[in-house]
Amino acid sequence: MGGGRAVATAAALTSQGADALLSWGCSAALDPAVDAGQLLLPDTFIAEDGSTHHPDHAWWTRLGKELSRSLEPVTRSVTGTSTLLARPKDKARLFAQTGACAADMESPWLACWARQRGIPFAAIRAVSDRTDAMLPSAIEIASGPGGDIDMIRLVTHLATHPGEIPALIALGRQFAHARSRLAEAAAVLHPKDFGLSC
Repeated sequence: MGGGRAVATAAALTSQGADALLSWGCSAALDPAVDAGQLLLPDTFIAEDGSTHHPDHAWWTRLGKELSRSLEPVTRSVTGTSTLLARPKDKARLFAQTGACAADMESPWLACWARQRGIPFAAIRAVSDRTDAMLPSAIEIASGPGGDIDMIRLVTHLATHPGEIPALIALGRQFAHARSRLAEAAAVLHPKDFGLSC
């Protein structure tokens, strides 16, 4: 999790022979019209400094052709965030600033890095939390630097803050919906070599 870690991983992969990069994972909705589980195939990536980057057009077009048959991905802009968007007001502020439909912590950094090196890049993300979702403080407390969850810290925090449990359950359901949609996308794209074959 995070732009720096994503770029370091991309560099390691390309040093081992990878010749295209696909950002795959979850995003937070910024536009209230975008629901949890919505599949995203971004056409623009907005960096935190306001610069914009785009996916490889030919690859993005092939991905869109395959995914649109059954999954109807949203093909709008995604913006980058280096911090968790814990409150609805955080998402509303970023939506007002950028107009992006969603935010994630990796894709804009990867898009910029790949463009600078002439490496084909695209992203497929799924929305894991709606604009009205409040991230319980347990998530921030238990999250490790790589995005992993420390279960001991999580359970310890919930033991003293049981009021956060309903929000955590609701968030878990939204995340499960996003993962399910990504699995559907993988099932569609895997036989097609994820759109890399013309």
